[in-house]
Amino acid sequence: MPNLLGLSIDVNTIGWAMIDKESKKIISMGSRIFPIACENYGSGKRELSKRAYKRGKRTTRLRYQRGRKRKIKVLNILRRHGMCPISEQALENFKTQKLFPEDELRAWFQMNPYKLRAKAIKEPLEFVTTLQINDLFLLDLEESEINLEHESNSFIAKHLYRVQKLSSKFYEFRLVHHNDTSLTESPYYIRINNFGHRKTGWQTHNTIKVWMNSIGKLYIKDEAKEFKKSLKTYS
Repeated sequence: MPNLLGLSIDVNTIGWAMIDKESKKIISMGSRIFPIACENYGSGKRELSKRAYKRGKRTTRLRYQRGRKRKIKVLNILRRHGMCPISEQALENFKTQKLFPEDELRAWFQMNPYKLRAKAIKEPLEFVTTLQINDLFLLDLEESEINLEHESNSFIAKHLYRVQKLSSKFYEFRLVHHNDTSLTESPYYIRINNFGHRKTGWQTHNTIKVWMNSIGKLYIKDEAKEFKKSLKTYS
């Protein structure tokens, strides 16, 4: 006849006993004690998972890492456009060794942003455009100006692009009315690498930024004029 196994299961213990079915005698018995899976168990305080502490530390660590990566990307963009005095080697050290070049950028950090904005008003300033993901642009137009009300929908559809990706080295545009994102050749996909007149330059593609209202109608507004209006004179 098979033996009988009895179990006594608690929160963090398991007691067991093996009984002979015929003689009703205990053959063997014992218990297993497991570590409590939560903090403050039985103390009347709020019980917390033991992994909650590690999870909180990991979340904080990831937040710092992501913030540091964003700083590196911003500094690289500013350096490439001559707007930050950080050297390429110092940026690389910050990326690999986490050595932030405080001495090299101390004078740059001490610059007054309001004085810079006032300087931008008094001195010649070239405003190009603002770029965000999914912004709409008309590209590869023959003329630098266009009246949307006089153009057909088929003509606009051939030149209407949206910003697909932005990076520190290039800007990717995808034809709005084409859903196949695997194609990387013109006219379905355009990649702009600079703001000049070269083959992949901003000026070469004769870009015009457009906006879409709530009923799906496109319109053009003077973005540079609105930008200048937003600036204030600081003494």
